[in-house]
Amino acid sequence: MPFITTCHEETVYGREHHAVISIAPVAYPGADGYLRRIIPDWADGDSNFPHIITAAKLKTYTAADGMRRICPTSDLQRYAEIGAPYIKVGGVWTRVSLGTPTRTANKLSWTTANADVYVQHVGHYIKLGVLLKTNWRPANNMFAFPVGLNGLTRNGNQLLADGVPVMSFRPFHVEDADNPMDVRQVVSDFVQVGGQWYVVCTLPTLEPGKRWLLDPTLVLQPDAAAGKDTAILEALPTFNCGARGFAWIYSNRKMLLGFNLSSINATALCTTATLALTVNAGAATQQTITVYGISTANGDWIEGTQVQNLAASGEPCWNAKVADGAGGVTTAWAGSAGLSTAITDYLAATLGSWTWFVADGVGTVHSNALTPATVQSWFGTATNNGMLIVGSDAGPNDPNYADSDHATAAYHPMLTVDWIEAVVATTGRTIAYIPGFSTIVALPGNGVVVGIQ
Repeated sequence: MPFITTCHEETVYGREHHAVISIAPVAYPGADGYLRRIIPDWADGDSNFPHIITAAKLKTYTAADGMRRICPTSDLQRYAEIGAPYIKVGGVWTRVSLGTPTRTANKLSWTTANADVYVQHVGHYIKLGVLLKTNWRPANNMFAFPVGLNGLTRNGNQLLADGVPVMSFRPFHVEDADNPMDVRQVVSDFVQVGGQWYVVCTLPTLEPGKRWLLDPTLVLQPDAAAGKDTAILEALPTFNCGARGFAWIYSNRKMLLGFNLSSINATALCTTATLALTVNAGAATQQTITVYGISTANGDWIEGTQVQNLAASGEPCWNAKVADGAGGVTTAWAGSAGLSTAITDYLAATLGSWTWFVADGVGTVHSNALTPATVQSWFGTATNNGMLIVGSDAGPNDPNYADSDHATAAYHPMLTVDWIEAVVATTGRTIAYIPGFSTIVALPGNGVVVGIQ
C-alpha cells in the first residue's frame, strides 16, 4: 500500500486562514529498517534542545531561542542549522530575544512586541513564518540569521547525503496576511563575520496598514475575483462557462486555467511547480488528464462571466477566442475550434499528466508536477498564456474539477512554485540561492552554508 495521505496545513492569523493541501507520507523508515508512523508533534528534549521531533524523517531539534537543527537522515551528525534572528539596533547587529515559545501540537510560537514567529513541523517539511506587527520594520529593512551545514552537500535546491538527495528547499517571500495574493520577494545575500556565515535578508518596500507575513512558500489558490479559469464545450460551442464553479474534463470538454506569477523576478529559475485540482464530480471511466501550455497566439484569452450561457461579446467559447455576443465569432482560436490544433493552439510538449481513477470521488485532490521551464516562462512581466487541460475519455459521463468560482475555497485550483535566482558572490563566483530561509551558497573551498526553511 502507498504510505501517503492527504494533509491539511493551516495557519491562522485573526480572520485569515492560509491553507495548503498536499499529498504527504505518513510513515518513514526507522534505523531498524521498519516503517514508523510520522508523529510531527513537538516533545520534550534536553536543556540544549527543549523541543524535539524524532518520529519523522526530518528529525528536528529546536533551542529556546528558535535555533533549529534539522537531521534529514538517521545519522544525527548530518544536519543543517539556522540560528536565532538578528536585527540592527543602533547600527549594531543584535540577536533578537524571542523569549519562551508556546508549544501546541506541531507548532512552536513566539510572541514579541514587533513580530509573531512560528516554527511548524508538517511531517515531511518544516516551515517558519514571521508576522510583522504594528507597522514595525527592522532597521534598514534588514534581518539576518547565522547558518551552517554539517555532513551534507548541496546540489541546486537539494541537500545530499553521500550523493543521495535527502532534503529540498522552498522559496521565501512576504505577503499581506489579509490578501495572500499580494506577494513580494525578499532579497538575500551572505556575509562572513568572525568565521561565521550569515544570510542577510532585505525586505522590499511594504506599505503601512497591512499585516505583512514572511512565509517560505508561494502558494497561489485564487478566489473568483482573482482567479482565471473557464470551460469550453463542443456540445455547447457558443456558450461561456467562466463563472460556472467547475470545469468538465474529457476530450471535447476542456479547462483553461491561468495563474499570475508576475511577483517572481523574470530572471529567476523555476525548480519545481505543482498544480493541484480538486474533483467536483467523479469519473465513470478511468482517463488520462493532460496539461498543455496555451500558445502565444491564444495567450490573450479571458475568463468570461457566464454560468453556462451564450458567450457575451468579447468572451471565449468552443468556437471563438472572442465571441460576438450573438452566437458568432469575432476572433477564432488560432488553429481550430476548441484549441484542438497542436503547436498552433497549444504547445506540443505536455506540461504534465496524471490518471483520473474511477475511485477518485468528490474532494479528491489531484496534485501533480508541471514542467518547470514552461512555468518559468510566466515569471515577471512575461506573457502568461496559461494552461489547457484535456481528458482522454470521450464521455458521456461528466467528470469535472472545481474552479476558482467554486463555493468551497479549499477546492479552488492551487499552484505551488519553487524557484532560485542566480547572483554573483563578492568573490566573483556564481552561486545559486532561494531567497530568505531557503538560501544556499557555495563557500570558498569545499564548504557549503545553507539556510533551511
